[in-house]
Amino acid sequence: MNTRPKDFTDLYLAPVAIRVDADLEELASESAKGLPLWIAMRTDREPSSVEDRRTLLIESLLHDTEMHNWELAWVPRGLELGHDGHRIVLGVPDNVRDYLFPAG
Repeated sequence: MNTRPKDFTDLYLAPVAIRVDADLEELASESAKGLPLWIAMRTDREPSSVEDRRTLLIESLLHDTEMHNWELAWVPRGLELGHDGHRIVLGVPDNVRDYLFPAG
């Protein structure tokens, strides 16, 4: 079944998803030292815990991004873009997942 857009927010899904995905693609090329720097430069903050890393990554992706009422949240498969019952999950590069969810 096709779901049709109900409002302008629904129409903004593509540009918002493309922007967030482009930032995730940029993060994929960052080194273990470059990744926290990229996040810190966008948020003006350094994380104090692993949970803080996850929060600050979302804040860094929101930096200079007009979300048009779409929201970002962590789910087991990656980053979820959601609005009014609509959901799409964007995959997260391995280096980002390792930074946010360290083993051990």
